[in-house]
Amino acid sequence: MEQGFTVHHRNTHHWDITGKDGRVFRLRGEPGGYKVFDEREQMFRQEGSVTDFPSLQMAMGFVCAELMSEPNLQQSN
Repeated sequence: MEQGFTVHHRNTHHWDITGKDGRVFRLRGEPGGYKVFDEREQMFRQEGSVTDFPSLQMAMGFVCAELMSEPNLQQSN
């Protein structure tokens, strides 16, 4: 889980999401089609690291879900 992240509006239809160690995601596209590029680790930069979404809101929802997920904690009774 990323300890904190920032969303930067680079220019029209270009968004960067950065963490403490640099860019973790980049969003590129236009209304009707956005691509999310996962840059968290070297292995994510290979083919297959791109996910398509029909809207910016859905793309950002995916990014937030990835960065804000919490580990599953077992509850003891």
